[in-house]
Amino acid sequence: MTDLIHRLRVTAQMAGEPRRRALDRTLRDDALLGRDLLEAREPRRLARALRRLGHRLGFEPDAHAARLGAWMDVLGGAAGLAGTELAELGLGCDVHDIGKLGVAAEVLADDDALTATELDWIRMHSSLGHAILAGLPGPAA
Repeated sequence: MTDLIHRLRVTAQMAGEPRRRALDRTLRDDALLGRDLLEAREPRRLARALRRLGHRLGFEPDAHAARLGAWMDVLGGAAGLAGTELAELGLGCDVHDIGKLGVAAEVLADDDALTATELDWIRMHSSLGHAILAGLPGPAA
């Protein structure tokens, strides 16, 4: 999965050198996380690793993904999903904001109204996430 690490680094570089350095430092300091991203073939393990990465880099708090997962359980159950379908939907809760890796920390943390360019970066995070996740093991998109 060196291809995944490469995609993560390229995406982080889009947010600027500080984000790419933070990614490299996180992967170096958390050997288990780096190993999961390099070696994981099981979708749940890989999704959890990406969730941990977002949390460690500060753009995806674990509590946010957990709340989203709780809502997914309620809404998915109400829609008649169960078992494998619900579990696959849960993978999305873990990785839904991974594209924010490519958005500068200053933009994500800005409490003021966003400029048009900053808003474009925020809107682009889902496309960046799709590019990161393309071809990884998991349910079909």
